[in-house]
Amino acid sequence: MRLLARWRWLGLAMGTMACGQGAEPSGYVLIDREARAAGYRVEKDGRTESATLPLALEDAQEATLVNADSRQSLTAQPGEVVIVRGANAETERGMIGRDVEPDMLDLEAPEGVARELAAAVGGELDARGATWRLTALDAWELASQMPVPAEVVGAAPVAIDAVATAELALTDETRASTGQASTGTVAPSLSAQGPGSSASRSTDVAGTWQGQLYSERHGAWYEFTVTMRQSARGLRGEVTAHSWSGTPDDPMVPAKCNGGERWKVREAAQGTVGAEGTITLESQSWAVLKRCCGEAPAPGEYALDHFVGGLSADGNQWNAEVHDHHVMWPGIPIVLKRLSDAGR
Repeated sequence: MRLLARWRWLGLAMGTMACGQGAEPSGYVLIDREARAAGYRVEKDGRTESATLPLALEDAQEATLVNADSRQSLTAQPGEVVIVRGANAETERGMIGRDVEPDMLDLEAPEGVARELAAAVGGELDARGATWRLTALDAWELASQMPVPAEVVGAAPVAIDAVATAELALTDETRASTGQASTGTVAPSLSAQGPGSSASRSTDVAGTWQGQLYSERHGAWYEFTVTMRQSARGLRGEVTAHSWSGTPDDPMVPAKCNGGERWKVREAAQGTVGAEGTITLESQSWAVLKRCCGEAPAPGEYALDHFVGGLSADGNQWNAEVHDHHVMWPGIPIVLKRLSDAGR
């Protein structure tokens, strides 16, 4: 389907995002249909917004939730989602990656408009009864940059628990169809396993990991930030690859563009944890996240990254090897340290 003009600018805008070091992710506000019917809107930067699609609040930026009779301050911390619900404008909060799926949104809109939006962000669309589930890298950030067509009735977050429950149900249905016993539970946690076993450590991999390596073949440093989530069907996650031209003796990110290349891409990934504790995570798709330095507007090609390796005894270090089945082959050893966890 040919994209409408209202969507065409998005790819160019994403390719020219600033490359500040350590930039915080946005927080987001959504107002549901009932609250909007009661007149609630968000005032930000001198404009009044419906927040039918996610409205980004950068760096804990303050906004105002208003209707004809009231005004109240509204903030969202980096990575936080604030949902304004109902005629009384009650707020619910959750964190992207912990409570809310980062790459999913449920849309209430005509099919044609929903498909245009999905195509504009390079995502996929699945029917979910009266709504459409949009799956795309950085779905929240991309949706926050969209013009809001009048045909869109609303958008809603997808709870991580809801996806895990659906996946578990699908797993149980498959077991039932093949005559296997259904456990009805997700793999047991660390506390449920015998002390010191590799299987017990293998279940404790959800969270954010980061490691760095130098590739002689590219003449560049690569810093990988990997976020993994676990469900009954295995691992899902994202990989951010930050690369810059440099020499083996200088691992620091350059403060200025010095004639070399520097960019970031983000990859959607999925994988498994083996019974012996080996973690395998394979990227499935990629998109340019930021272009920092270099002559080309953005990386035109990128070979998908694959990680395999086991955890250290304390579970805070992932001793892996990364390869791309192409240039970075055979793989290069990398140590990824745990930056945060998900319920350890």
